[in-house]
Amino acid sequence: NERPVSMDAPLDTFFDLESQTLKQYTAMTDQALTVEDMQMTSPTERDLPVVITKDVLKNSDLFDVWLQENEPFLLVGPEGCGKSMLLRYAFKRLKNADVAVINCNAQTTAIHVIQKLQQCCTVATAQSGRVYRPKADKLILYLKDINLPKPDKYDTMQLIAFLQQLILYQGFYDKLEWMGIERIQIVCSMNPSTTVGRHRLTTRFTAILRIASISYPDRDQLQSVYSAYLKAVVSSRLPAGHPQWSDKKNMDRLAGTMLDLYANMQENFTVDNYRHYLFTPRDITAVVIGCLRYDLEAYHVLDILTYEAERVFRDRLVGDDAARLFDGSVWGNLLRSTWNHKVDLKDAFFTTWLTDSGDSEIKMLGKNNSADLKQYIQKEMEIYARENKELNMLLFPEIVERIARLDRILSEPGGSVLMIGRPGVGRRTCSAISCFMKKSREGAPMEIFTPNVGRGYASKQFMNDLKLAVQASGVEGRQCALYLEDYQLAEPAFLE
Repeated sequence: NERPVSMDAPLDTFFDLESQTLKQYTAMTDQALTVEDMQMTSPTERDLPVVITKDVLKNSDLFDVWLQENEPFLLVGPEGCGKSMLLRYAFKRLKNADVAVINCNAQTTAIHVIQKLQQCCTVATAQSGRVYRPKADKLILYLKDINLPKPDKYDTMQLIAFLQQLILYQGFYDKLEWMGIERIQIVCSMNPSTTVGRHRLTTRFTAILRIASISYPDRDQLQSVYSAYLKAVVSSRLPAGHPQWSDKKNMDRLAGTMLDLYANMQENFTVDNYRHYLFTPRDITAVVIGCLRYDLEAYHVLDILTYEAERVFRDRLVGDDAARLFDGSVWGNLLRSTWNHKVDLKDAFFTTWLTDSGDSEIKMLGKNNSADLKQYIQKEMEIYARENKELNMLLFPEIVERIARLDRILSEPGGSVLMIGRPGVGRRTCSAISCFMKKSREGAPMEIFTPNVGRGYASKQFMNDLKLAVQASGVEGRQCALYLEDYQLAEPAFLE
């Protein structure tokens, strides 16, 4: 005769061992974050702090049991719903456990898993033969996007078949010798197979795994997450006791405004219009984190949020009609109705060129007008012409705006951009001058690496060109940009 605490949300109920009663998951509302927490150590991992919500507690209780019992499991959920974040949070609470991450793509095969095992394990001799043993008490082999590898002509994925063998037989054949594995747990995550570029997993593989499915958090949970994020970002850039933004109610209202923008984007721009109109909570996070690069004492917080929202959301939109819709009902009307604020960003560009960031690792962005930027870019173009070649580019307003946007991206750690346009609109030229203007502390411009494609250019030659860029950046510490054009993508594997 037991009943859930709340019949509206029965899955939010759990059994508390201490009190021996049923209780309901409750979010932590007093979680205080700092600006250090909001700075990502790696642009690829997105290791932002975890705000403890109901879903985090519920899923953690589920994962903890599987992690303690060393059971292989698969986490399924839509893009940007927080799969990696939840797993990273669960892994961090394990004691003396190493985590090896494999980012799968269409070219991933069994050899990549074997190479990772060789890196993270030592080979020992046991009664059953040679085995791979982790250097710590336990090794978690985490495979992201497990359904990306491309099936062969027999509709078989070699990676999936190999993982199935590891789970069932705890080993594999290395040439003619059997190699066992000990204390190694396999954890996988994936988007639904209906997503573009994904493939269905065989039922033989899914039958031997624990499977958990998650979806996007509801609005109340997203509200608590972004309230905490915004409070940490805004409080770090404004003095204590600010008349407007030190009030928790205003921070909650600001988070609600960002979620309204997210809902408006999903309602007005769908993947049915264009394939890249896929908006997730990850985009709201990018807007909030981007505000760390501005001096909020000098500019209004809503103006900065608007500029970042334009770069994250508006720049993706196709055509002038979509841009006007964003400026009007999607975002402009929302600001006027919620905050009675009219944004004035006409002829305003935020760049790093005329701003002093000091010794800070974060490149701060300062406000400039088109006249100042045009004069500065013209001066840099003259220097570029003397040192490299004549650009023969007319600095009309669209070009100035494009170069300013590229500076914001190139000055961000791990920043990347996909430029789509017709031939002759100046993508290569804008990238060249933007990289030249991106100076290091020693005054050296950012180098551009681009493949020299010719007859017989294949993956081997592309990897050699890529090694040059990686060595210059990672070993020699030089600023580098990898520039790829569509005609250089001779094989699909290049994009992977």
